Amino acid sequence: MQESKKMELLRKIKDLAERVVGGEKINAQRMLRELMEKCGLREGDLEECELDRREFYFASKREMAILGQVIYKVLDRTSGIYQRGKILGCFCTAAQEIEIEFLFDFYKRLYRREEEVFYNAFVQKHKIFGRLQEGEAPQEVSEEEYAKMCGMMRAMYNETPHRQIPQSCL
Repeated sequence: MQESKKMELLRKIKDLAERVVGGEKINAQRMLRELMEKCGLREGDLEECELDRREFYFASKREMAILGQVIYKVLDRTSGIYQRGKILGCFCTAAQEIEIEFLFDFYKRLYRREEEVFYNAFVQKHKIFGRLQEGEAPQEVSEEEYAKMCGMMRAMYNETPHRQIPQSCL
């Protein structure tokens, strides 16, 4: 099973706090305390390997798919994952639960950003827009986003609809 990098870092800091002396010890203990507070952990959680039923909430089909992939990535297995309404659940450790929540939040936000770029590329590729009105300026796009959109547009299907009504009637 894959170990949470966050938990690994916390364990290293804990180990350092136990080995060093003086000011280094005080700094390591303070850093450990702050990070554990931020993660909502107790000291015993660093050693905890007990599997418990954990549940994670999602809002849409796409979020469910992303969450399922994250659980699969963290646990390195798909067996034992269950769905109940807007919940995916599994048996995992406290550390794995933290890793799943962290990665799900990260990939959910990243997906939304990518989806917005895809939508803009789709609209541009298929010219699903009207003409700018007098005084209107086109939407500003960064060079990075423009390059990304161009790459996406090249990869999209090059289809056009067959008009049912002649253009002159519109």
